[in-house]
Amino acid sequence: MARSFRRQNTSILITLSLILLATLYIKHKDNILWRKAFYYYPTRLVPAYRAPLLHCSPPYSVPGSYYVYLHHGCTIEQHNETLGEAINLDLMIKSAQHGTKQYDYAIYWARGVDDAVLAAIRGDLAVDAVECMKRPQPVSLWDPESSTWVEAEQDEIPASSD
Repeated sequence: MARSFRRQNTSILITLSLILLATLYIKHKDNILWRKAFYYYPTRLVPAYRAPLLHCSPPYSVPGSYYVYLHHGCTIEQHNETLGEAINLDLMIKSAQHGTKQYDYAIYWARGVDDAVLAAIRGDLAVDAVECMKRPQPVSLWDPESSTWVEAEQDEIPASSD
């Protein structure tokens, strides 16, 4: 009789613990501490962390050019230290943007990034996402002089005269 109560109490405690952990994870899933705790020791069940790669369809993206979005509170200097001395981001970063005190974020644009460096960048826990730089798309414009549609790059589109 006592054994069945212990088994039942143990299963209730385990169930409540799992519910509590799931609730905490859902409520605070954007916190970087969850990433550190969850991905610190990769296993077969939990693979190593890789930040999502966004908007990288081949004809529309520029190869080797990426926007890297860092988690709020993380700086580019900390990210560079995490990657190590083998990867020199200073040569690849073309522009960087830091947030204000209210919106603390960091985004940088890197050019000339090969696959090994991209894998290292995506493997850093401080990286929220990596987005491929998009190639400017040609736009069809109506040319009233020739009465035809003309292909133009987006930077060639004349400003509207409103």
